Amino acid sequence: MVQAEASPSGTDPESESVHGTPEDETARLARENHLLREKLRQSETFADRLLAVACDWRWETDAEHRFTHLSDGIERTLKLPRETFIGTTRLEQVDSHASAEEAARHKADLEARRPIRDFTYRLSDGEGRDRWCRITGVPMFAEDGTFLGYRGIARDITDEYLASQAAARSDRLLADAIDSLSEPFVLFDRDDRLVLCNRAFREMNGSLPGFTEPGQTFERMSRRTVESGVVLPFRGMTREAFIEWRLARHRNPGAAFELRRSDGICNLVIEERLQDGSTVMLLYDITERKRAEQVILEAKNQAEEANRAKSYFLASMSHELRTPLNAIIGFSDLIGEEMFGPLGSERYRDYIATIKSSGCHLLDIIHDLLDLSRIESGSFELDYSELDLDELVRECAAMGRVQDRGRPDRIVLRVEDAARHVVSDRRALRQILINLLTNALKFSDAEETVTVIVQPGRADMVQLQVVDRGIGIAPEELPIITDPFTRARDPLVRAQDGTGLGLAVSRMLAEQLGGRLSIESAVGSGTCVTVRIPRGSAALIESAAAPKATQSA
Repeated sequence: MVQAEASPSGTDPESESVHGTPEDETARLARENHLLREKLRQSETFADRLLAVACDWRWETDAEHRFTHLSDGIERTLKLPRETFIGTTRLEQVDSHASAEEAARHKADLEARRPIRDFTYRLSDGEGRDRWCRITGVPMFAEDGTFLGYRGIARDITDEYLASQAAARSDRLLADAIDSLSEPFVLFDRDDRLVLCNRAFREMNGSLPGFTEPGQTFERMSRRTVESGVVLPFRGMTREAFIEWRLARHRNPGAAFELRRSDGICNLVIEERLQDGSTVMLLYDITERKRAEQVILEAKNQAEEANRAKSYFLASMSHELRTPLNAIIGFSDLIGEEMFGPLGSERYRDYIATIKSSGCHLLDIIHDLLDLSRIESGSFELDYSELDLDELVRECAAMGRVQDRGRPDRIVLRVEDAARHVVSDRRALRQILINLLTNALKFSDAEETVTVIVQPGRADMVQLQVVDRGIGIAPEELPIITDPFTRARDPLVRAQDGTGLGLAVSRMLAEQLGGRLSIESAVGSGTCVTVRIPRGSAALIESAAAPKATQSA
């Protein structure tokens, strides 16, 4: 049997052909080690890059929490050599800026060897400026469990910290400002949950425990106020219907509205939706204003009732007085004309004339009172027709000349053709002109002329003016001179007969016709009274006739 020849190297040739020589194995292991080291270096480089982005410097401490290593980032950030911190503890660096709770919590983490998360403290850099740092770290242990210290990262958050502090100050300032408002203020987020409210709102709802806790929904708060009777539903509306209305109004804020509370308070509610979907609500206490409005309304109703009673009394008494006055005036005419024989003494003629003039004067006053009461009560009916103002003005001027018994040419008329024809109420215009002419003749010298001007006005209006050169009206009396029963305080005015109704009735009649009366006057120079009325149209005659036709039918 032939034996295989031994290899000169004393090794198995077959084994060498499979595994190679020891030198080859060593080379292979060296190459693998080099590859592992290169991967580790690359991994560490990548980790360093990540850390460079995530932090400003790295740090390590020993079991006594003293710094043993700090990366060069601390020098770039704080402008201090790292040796400044080596051998010191972080707790030695934490100043009074950190709260006692934060410092105690950090110390407890170190003693319990728990991971450190976002501990913030302040340092002074090499230029004496304050810098705020935030650290994160993990404990390190040996294979046998021995605590070795901490390793971690640190970030300079000065800009972030200062910005957050400024924002916090602004928030506190805003919160203080809102809290100092005397009106209740509420803010709901986009999900209609309570975010904040001020002291006034909390005090207003103090009877409802936990009502103003943040996070409550608007619907729950609304239901609670209504169902507890704090907020009263609108008159004629059930509680549930009112709640549904209130929720719908809150979801789509509109104009301000009023809410009444069981304690007698009335609030004006203003809601507004903000751009982010949240809602602000302000409540103004308008209780006193509503009470004042109620007092004014009651006073107005009482005044209107008194005015109606006065108008009814005047109308009743005027009718009662007018009948015997007409008899007195009629019999005065019969006696004055001596229809049943001579009177005898001439003095009787004077007495009869005085009786008649007094009766006529009293009848004129009664007519004014009747017109005033009809206008104030709304029962003065207008009868529109086509009028020739030239004819009407001449008629009134003739009556004025008879009453005045002065110069025949004392009343001067100027009627423009373009303003002659109008559609209006004859009786009302006649009364206005007679009243104005009577005043102008009464309060001006007998030798002075009184001018009546009729001319076109603006915007399809006709303008009637009565101008005199009499005693005039004081400026302070012009605003009230057209009020009923108001007379100027001038002694010359007081010496004349009158009740102060002529101008008042004229003004009211002008307004009834859709126009207005204005006065310009100067003491000692005279007065110009202007009445502006619509020119009117045939449609007015038809509209005025329609109600009468309906009534007759």
